Amino acid sequence: MTAWKARVEIWFGKLGNLLYDHPLKGLTLLLLLICLLGTQLRHIYFDTSTEGFLSPNHPAILDYDRFREEFGRDELVIVGAAADAVLTAEFATQFQSLYQDIDSGLENTEAVDSLINARYVFGEDDELIVQDLFEPWPEKTEDFREILRRIDSNNLYRGLFVSRDLTMATIIIRLHYLQPDESLTAGQAKALADAQTAKLLTDLNAILDQHRARGMTLYVAGSPVVTDLLQQSMLRDMRVFSLWVIVAIAVLLMILFRRISGVTLPLMVVVLSVVFTISLMGLFRQPLQLPTAMLPTFLIVVGIGDSIHFLSLFFTEFNETGDKRRSIIRALEHAGLAMFLTSLTTAAGMASFANADLLPISNLGVFTAVGVMSAFLVTIIVLPAGLRLLPIKPKSQGHSPHTSPMLDRLIDAATHFSFHYPKTVVFVSVALLAASLSLATQMEFSHNPLKWLPDDMPQKQSIVAIDGELGGSISLEIVVDTGVDTSVYEPAFLHKLEQLGQDLERFSTSEFHVNKVLSITDLIKESNRALHDNDQAFYTIPDDRALVAQELFLLELSGSEDLFRLVDREYRKARITL
Repeated sequence: MTAWKARVEIWFGKLGNLLYDHPLKGLTLLLLLICLLGTQLRHIYFDTSTEGFLSPNHPAILDYDRFREEFGRDELVIVGAAADAVLTAEFATQFQSLYQDIDSGLENTEAVDSLINARYVFGEDDELIVQDLFEPWPEKTEDFREILRRIDSNNLYRGLFVSRDLTMATIIIRLHYLQPDESLTAGQAKALADAQTAKLLTDLNAILDQHRARGMTLYVAGSPVVTDLLQQSMLRDMRVFSLWVIVAIAVLLMILFRRISGVTLPLMVVVLSVVFTISLMGLFRQPLQLPTAMLPTFLIVVGIGDSIHFLSLFFTEFNETGDKRRSIIRALEHAGLAMFLTSLTTAAGMASFANADLLPISNLGVFTAVGVMSAFLVTIIVLPAGLRLLPIKPKSQGHSPHTSPMLDRLIDAATHFSFHYPKTVVFVSVALLAASLSLATQMEFSHNPLKWLPDDMPQKQSIVAIDGELGGSISLEIVVDTGVDTSVYEPAFLHKLEQLGQDLERFSTSEFHVNKVLSITDLIKESNRALHDNDQAFYTIPDDRALVAQELFLLELSGSEDLFRLVDREYRKARITL
């Protein structure tokens, strides 16, 4: 035995002796520390958003925050109303009632758009007119033919407000962007935004249920719906998995030690370790996210090993001698270094994720490493002190779990086989390794939260239904910065922007395709056509900068809400929505 190892074992023995003499002091100091740190639990918040995978200081997130400050939130909640045909008087009446209830019944919305109030631009007596698509309200068959003509004349409507086969109409709910508040931490701001979104979705579903009861077929989709669904699923799974893990471990501990103390003390250790670690996350204002949601369960499973190691040695010694002090000291001397090295190697392995670019992966590495080491420290304090205070009695060796004939036979058989058939063991191990590596190469990397949800979940089926009708419910935003104010007026720039939109519209992969591209060029072409007696031949971008400026000015005067969703107020930046 090397000198350093002996010194370490002696130190652990002295710690055991100290805790035996002062168990209440040790437990009190530990609990005070954890309770003090536990006050930071109020800063814990949940983040299941896609942008939450990157650090708040990441350049992409900073750009995204600037985008939302200029153009508002890009997250849309889409309500789809399905019917055999949406351009009928019966459906229009039902849809209007639904739209009005949603528009008046929801808080924290920036806008609620649909076919009912979609922008329709036309010219009349050299004047640019902007009115609602359903204005005047259609009643006769001829009126709906006029609505269909308007829909066919504009690239905006199909694929956004109505499906291409006219069997689904949509209501687009734009969420209000929560302006930065310096008095709120990032976690508080995120929690407030999530609470607003959750309330909005709850109120929305209540409205939809009322209209479903009247015979309407309604669906809901959009990134806020997915984010809220993932958060609810994460919270539910954390509770369920943690409870089942604790129950399973408690049963196994009872089978192993057949003592109440052998169950309660290890569970107390892992629970305190989890509280300590999650409190640290709150102290550093870090969120619980999908990858870090496994942290409590992971700490419970890993942290229980030290307790089992220590208690196995303690009860073996205690059952033989009946001397509690000696048993605690000897168990800590023999197990202390092994538990420390086991915890250290586990923590070091998890800490290797600390430099990951993705925030939840980095946090998982950092806080799991800290949690594993905290579990070790809690173990070597709680178990000796707890055993000292509890009135436990030694059991005869015939009742010791460490003399189980079945377990002994199993271990003896494994030892015999590995000793007498080493080549077979090595061959099988190498074959399994090769097969595993081969299968590992077949893995594909992706990030599609919708695939994480079961196919039979009603909310997922609703999202899939809208995606199938509209070609997708998730948007991608591009901002083109000209660098100079009013440069959006330039025809050359607008022609390039139009060409970019056409190229993007043709883009597709094996799993995704672009359903619709919206930009300021659509509004300019509509206005240009309207100012030329609604002649479709003029559905183009004017080559005159002054005319472009005039058309945009007229749109601004008309109060068109779409204008400043597509450009900034300095006409320096143009937004493209895919």
